Amino acid sequence: EQWVSPPERVSPIRVCIVDGQEMTRIGSRTFLQASGICHVVGEFHAIGLHATELVHLHPDVLIVNGEALVSREGLAGLARLCKALETQVLVLSREVGARDMQRLIELGVKGFASHGVSSQQLLLAIEHLMAGQSYVDLRLAGQLLSLVQHRKVSLESHPVLTPREQRILPLVGEGLTNKEIASQLGLSDRTVKNYLYKMF
Repeated sequence: EQWVSPPERVSPIRVCIVDGQEMTRIGSRTFLQASGICHVVGEFHAIGLHATELVHLHPDVLIVNGEALVSREGLAGLARLCKALETQVLVLSREVGARDMQRLIELGVKGFASHGVSSQQLLLAIEHLMAGQSYVDLRLAGQLLSLVQHRKVSLESHPVLTPREQRILPLVGEGLTNKEIASQLGLSDRTVKNYLYKMF
């Protein structure tokens, strides 16, 4: 049910994986180890049951399946980890509701990505978090927009969007491509990409 790497191995970015599916954990570990920039120091099937071990492993980044956070124990374990360490948390989920996103942001989560995120996007998310930036998968942008519109995200948790960013974000939530957004707003494709990079 769990796997912990040998203590003598080191790597620039220490990563822990929490996912109830063993094959998903193995796949993520294999890719991240092969990337050359990450070292998976541990993987577990649940966060609540292994919060103490996670704290002792002191990961730089915790990648957690959103399904592991639906229980009270899962959220309590994440809250304990965020309080004890300066670990960056990336939540992978097929769908994150606005209320769930708000709760996770309040706990200190700064990264959200769809469960089927590509390997390269996963690395990009990790790099964003390690640079002190937030990361939100474009497919989850609609939920973030809902929070911003209803002022449920504190200014400390998320930067204020500029007027142009406020025009771009709803279009992203509708699933439009960069090219389609650029066409609607009279911008270049590169300009839209730059705004999205700043926002996410």
